[in-house]
Amino acid sequence: MKKKLVYNLGSEAGFFSEFNNMILAYLYCLKHNIEFVLYSKKANFAINQGWQDYFLPFCQETSDVRHTKYNIRLSCDVPSYSFLGKCKVLYFKISTRTDYLTCELWDKFHNRNFESESFYWDKMNLTTKEFAKIMIPKIWRYNKKTKEYVAQKIASLHLPQKYIGIHIRGGDKFLEADCLTIDKYMDFITATTNIKDMFILTDDYRIFQDLSERYSDFHFYTLCKPDAVGYFHSDFVKVDTKKKYDDLVNLFASVDVMSNADIFVGTYSSNIGMYLGMRMEQNKCFGIDMADWRIW
Repeated sequence: MKKKLVYNLGSEAGFFSEFNNMILAYLYCLKHNIEFVLYSKKANFAINQGWQDYFLPFCQETSDVRHTKYNIRLSCDVPSYSFLGKCKVLYFKISTRTDYLTCELWDKFHNRNFESESFYWDKMNLTTKEFAKIMIPKIWRYNKKTKEYVAQKIASLHLPQKYIGIHIRGGDKFLEADCLTIDKYMDFITATTNIKDMFILTDDYRIFQDLSERYSDFHFYTLCKPDAVGYFHSDFVKVDTKKKYDDLVNLFASVDVMSNADIFVGTYSSNIGMYLGMRMEQNKCFGIDMADWRIW
C-alpha cells in the first residue's frame, strides 16, 4: 500500500517560500511513489479554505485542523514532547492514516543535493528544475474568482508586447540576504537587451519611483501600490482577509506578468526568483546574485 505524506502549507513563511517547498515535496513524493495530501485550512494566507480560496485542487486535501498542532514544517521546530506527547502524535498519525508529517520528509527535499536529483517522466530524464517546470502548470491553476481578478489587474497595465520583468525585494528580505542596489539590476539589463519597457515587481513603491526618476529613458509599469513600503511577513499575517486576498492576487498577477516577460532579472536568493527559475525557460531567467538557480 502507498505511504502518505500530509503536507502542511502556509504554516510559517511567505507564500512563495511555502509554495516552492510544496513543489519540491510534491516532486519527492512522485519520485518515491508516496501519496501527497495537502493541508492548508489554517494557512497564513487562508480566507476560508486555504489553497482553494485561490486555486483549483490538484490533489487530495484534508481539513483536519489537528495538523496545525502536530504537523510541523521544520524538524528543528518540533516540540520536545514528553512520552505522553509522543503518544498523542503517534495516535494522531494512526487515526489520520498519515505515514509522514511535513517535518519528517523536509530534509529529504529541502537541500542542495535535491537540485541534482533525476526524474524519469514521460520517457524523459529530467532534473529537479525541469520536472518542476512541467508540474507547475498542473498546480498553478486559479479558481474562477481569482482567474477573473488576476486578468483584470493585468489588463489594467496595458503592457506592450515586449517588456523586461524585474523583481527588487525590500521589506524583511534583508533578514535573509544582502539587498542589491538598483544600479546592479539596471547595469545588467542595459548590457543584455535594448528593450525599454519594464515591469517592476516590488514590495516598496519607493523603488518604482526611484527607477522612474533616475532612468527616464525607460518606461516602467507596476502593480505595486503607492502606500507599499516593503513586505514584512509578521505584518501580513495580521491584516484583514479582504486586504490579504487582494494583496495576494496582486502578487499572483505580478508574477504571471513576470513569467511572460522577454527576460526576467531578479535574485535566486528570493523565493520569487526561485519560483520563476522553475517556471520560466532558462534562457529568459537571470539572477544577479548567483549564476544558477538553486534550492533556497
